[in-house]
Amino acid sequence: QDQLADPGPILEDIKQVSAGDLGDDIDGFLAGFPCQDISSAGNQNSMQGSRTILIREVFRLHDEYKTKGRPLKSLVLENVGAILSTKCRD
Repeated sequence: QDQLADPGPILEDIKQVSAGDLGDDIDGFLAGFPCQDISSAGNQNSMQGSRTILIREVFRLHDEYKTKGRPLKSLVLENVGAILSTKCRD
């Protein structure tokens, strides 16, 4: 079956991924990260929760590309609306 795009590698643990693992043909990231720590249905621990803190790994990878002289053109993040609250601005 034809695919619209190469699915790329499947990497299981973002904490173990480097920009070198992803290659240089990347223009941007589309990322989601766990919302249980900030959701009104969760425990509302802000961005310091053990799950939500994974977003920092996305920012780390973004910075790795910038350091390599290949800044990403886009970064799209998906999460719950509570992420816009003042409690999450740390």
